[in-house]
Amino acid sequence: MSGRLEHLRRTEGTVHGARTALTRVARGTARRLNARALGWRNGVLPLGSTVIGASHITVGEGFDAARPVWLEAVTSYAGETFEPRIRIGARLTSSGLLHVSAIGEIAIGDDCLFGSNVYIGDHAHGEYRGHGSSDPSSAPRTRPLRSPGPIAIGDRCWFGDNVVVLGGVTIGDGCVIGANSVVTRSLAAGTIAGGSPARPLKTWDQAAATWRRSASTALEGRPA
Repeated sequence: MSGRLEHLRRTEGTVHGARTALTRVARGTARRLNARALGWRNGVLPLGSTVIGASHITVGEGFDAARPVWLEAVTSYAGETFEPRIRIGARLTSSGLLHVSAIGEIAIGDDCLFGSNVYIGDHAHGEYRGHGSSDPSSAPRTRPLRSPGPIAIGDRCWFGDNVVVLGGVTIGDGCVIGANSVVTRSLAAGTIAGGSPARPLKTWDQAAATWRRSASTALEGRPA
């Protein structure tokens, strides 16, 4: 009797393992088909992802995300029309829940690595500087979309979890942005930055092949 029970347990384990393997294969196939339907080469688009304005979005080969993403090229809002363009380079890897939203232009380079919950957006609901600023008595969703300018992100950039990149910003090649940072100003290539708003912490010294503290960080006495 014990022998039969052991045999049944082994059989159940084998069947469960086969089902799990088949489920993984099916999900993987669906993710690849999702990407292929949008014209992405050798990429995967997780189930549950949202892509709005696909004709205004180009994605390089090898796009990979572990969890759903939200890409939106906004062509109209509150009676206004826009000509958005989102360009994502080759081999972008995201931990998931990446949100990219444009009414203008957002360009992301090749071989970038993004943690979870990264937001890259070139616009906001309303205007908050100078004459004609948005009245706080109006509902935010009714305020017009306004952008301070395009976003350009270079090749080989690494963003930690919960990074936010706002409009009018250029981030050079090889930058590292620490988790929970908000990037409101441009960063030169080879910069490690962090904080809200993000500021340079270290820069790459090519001649010495090492990262060196930025001047402001050194003055504060922070460790290298």
